Amino acid sequence: MKKIALVVDDNSYIRKNIREILESYNFNVHEADNGLCALEKFEEINPSIVIMDINMPVLNGLKATERIISKNPNANIIICSSMLFIPYYQKLALNSGAKGLISKPFTKSEFIKGLNSLLENKEVQKWIF
Repeated sequence: MKKIALVVDDNSYIRKNIREILESYNFNVHEADNGLCALEKFEEINPSIVIMDINMPVLNGLKATERIISKNPNANIIICSSMLFIPYYQKLALNSGAKGLISKPFTKSEFIKGLNSLLENKEVQKWIF
């Protein structure tokens, strides 16, 4: 499987950190700074994984996730947000179609463990770190 990732976050520092982790695991990484750009990039590159923030301008990550999932139910989207410490946002993220959740801040090992869990399982598995 071609390892292509789309990192969607309005914070360039977060995008850079996630990019560095993914590139160290040989992912070809693309970036978007809002949900609308994420939709366009997703169509263009067909990534194997999407790391999506919730709070972003133009189109938030939950709505972007819903739109991507409506077109491609098999899309591997991980919601990565500081809002995930609140159970209400966990529920919203999973209801939007996310396959996994990672709460910010996270360690590199937590991020990789979650990513591997998603990519290695053929069945959808909901998890949170």
